Amino acid sequence: MFQKLEEDTNNGNNTYSEDELRDIRERHGCVINKPLLDIHPSKQTFGALHNGAGLENHFKNNIDGRLGKIDALKTNPETVTWLEKVADAQGRCKQIKATTKRRLTTLKQKIKKLQANIDSTRINVERAKDPRRRFASTTDDCVHYMQAQLASLLAEKEPVVRECGKNLRLHNGAVALLKAIEKYDGTKKPKGPAQWAFRKAIEIAGPKFNPQFGGMDLSHAHGLLMLEKWSEIMAMVCGAYKPGDGKHEMVAKAMEGSEEIATPLFKMNKLLKSQKKWNDEKINELKGYCYHVFFKWLDIFPKQGVFPKLHDMAWHIPQFVTHFKMYGILSEESMESRHIVHKKLARILRFMPNKKQQNEVFTNRLQVYQLPEFEKVKAELIAKTTKKKRGKYNVKPKDNVLPISLPELVMDGANIRINKSMSIKPGLLEVYNMVVCGIVPSSWEKIFRDRDDIDDTQKIKAGYSSQLDR
Repeated sequence: MFQKLEEDTNNGNNTYSEDELRDIRERHGCVINKPLLDIHPSKQTFGALHNGAGLENHFKNNIDGRLGKIDALKTNPETVTWLEKVADAQGRCKQIKATTKRRLTTLKQKIKKLQANIDSTRINVERAKDPRRRFASTTDDCVHYMQAQLASLLAEKEPVVRECGKNLRLHNGAVALLKAIEKYDGTKKPKGPAQWAFRKAIEIAGPKFNPQFGGMDLSHAHGLLMLEKWSEIMAMVCGAYKPGDGKHEMVAKAMEGSEEIATPLFKMNKLLKSQKKWNDEKINELKGYCYHVFFKWLDIFPKQGVFPKLHDMAWHIPQFVTHFKMYGILSEESMESRHIVHKKLARILRFMPNKKQQNEVFTNRLQVYQLPEFEKVKAELIAKTTKKKRGKYNVKPKDNVLPISLPELVMDGANIRINKSMSIKPGLLEVYNMVVCGIVPSSWEKIFRDRDDIDDTQKIKAGYSSQLDR
């Protein structure tokens, strides 16, 4: 037993030098003890490749949050931040809601009185027009007078009804916008131009946010692509504010500092994805990247502290690779890639009435899929048809479908008609478009509209927030 323990722990030797361990202890804020056993990565919370994808998303979320804080800052008393504009719209909606409610009460009472007079006058007119029912003293002049009075009441009611409808639509619009604003803080919609530019730049660079990863997270392949395109993303985000604005310098500084993590993190995760056996040179290279990412992470994000994936990256993964000389080939990625095969077979065979035969056919077909010859021919065929070299992390092609266009808005007096039952004040349209429809202000999309390296489809899509955060 003790012999096995010594073998598994590499005789208790560390993979870091004493100086490195001392630095890690100081920055870690705790004492790092030697692990007793090396456990297969897929049996730990930092399962192979899961750690890399997790760090990519942690990194993206940290930058996203930092840019959101910059957007919320008020550096110039004369300028209004987006969150201040939303808060002002919320206050105006509350005021409109209260005002229109009082106005509607008054108008409804007036309509009720007018309708009562109209009904009684209409009854009198009908009685006066019937020779058998009208009084003997009723003349034709009296009938004409009552008809004129009825027409006058109807004419008096018409503008009141229109005014009531206008106030009702305005009230409904204020209530709907107020509910959307109240939910806005809890949604993933961007809270400012820099945060929005960062998310849109990621999508334009190639990666896509997938619903199965929580709506804002990236898969490992998309995360690697994001890190590879980080310089392009930086160039787009730095244009969120005009030069000379205090926030422009803050955004540029935040993005330039992030590159010190993005570059080694990309190289580290590519190494971890390798399916080949590791040599000492690669192990030392990995240790250098892990060491660099760990300390830069704590420098750039000091308030976050050390979380499990960062701890695993700095301590457990290099030790595991040093001992076993492999990592990516032991990951769960290949096993999880079979899920789509299982689902496809289950969908094809679901109509077989005999469950025993269904399981037998399922097993036989699954074995065919797992034959090395079959896999080799399939891989060669895919590489030939898609013209993509094997081993390159591939992502799905970008979705070129344009966002759904909204109907053209019409005026409702001095207000803007949203639909048959709602209208809003013109000053609230920009906030309504963002928090309800996902259409960003024109000043936000200008940074993409003026770029020559983006196609027209992407420029149109740049005017819309992501479908997932609506």
